[in-house]
This record gives sequence, structure tokens and C-alpha cells, in this order.
Amino acid sequence: MPHNKSTIKRLRQNVKERAYNRAIRTRTRVLIKNARQAEGSAVESAVVSAHAGLDRAVKLGVMPKRRAARLKSRLSRQANRQGS
Repeated sequence: MPHNKSTIKRLRQNVKERAYNRAIRTRTRVLIKNARQAEGSAVESAVVSAHAGLDRAVKLGVMPKRRAARLKSRLSRQANRQGS
């Protein structure tokens, strides 16, 4: 355990931030999973929701923008293949 006042505070901040980031990451993964498993007319809305979730994760600094772009691209390609 830290002994300095500043390191104790930093530890508290890190715990809070880790929980917050984990929640956002989990929500994003669930949205991606739902988009991949969607069928029929629900595919388009699920992909749009996943894209929004990825954009939000980037905006909040949880995910790099290039990774989000790659995932969005892969999701779109998969949705287009299902629709064809």
C-alpha cells in the first residue's frame, strides 16, 4: 500500500477510472456481439448501435480511434455479407 498522501489519492483515482473504463469496454463488446448475432431486419439497427458505442468509447478515451475504425469496418462488411 502507498504511504504518501498523493499516492493514496492516485490509487483511489485509478480504481475509479479502471471501473469506469471497464464498464464502457464491456458495453461496447456487448453491442458488437449483438450486431454480429443479429439476423434479418435487426442487423442494420444493431450495427448502428455498435458504431455509436465504438464512437463513444473513442470519445471517452477508452479505445484508440484506429481500433474503433477497424472494428466498425469489419462489422459493416459482415453485415453487408449477411444482407446479400
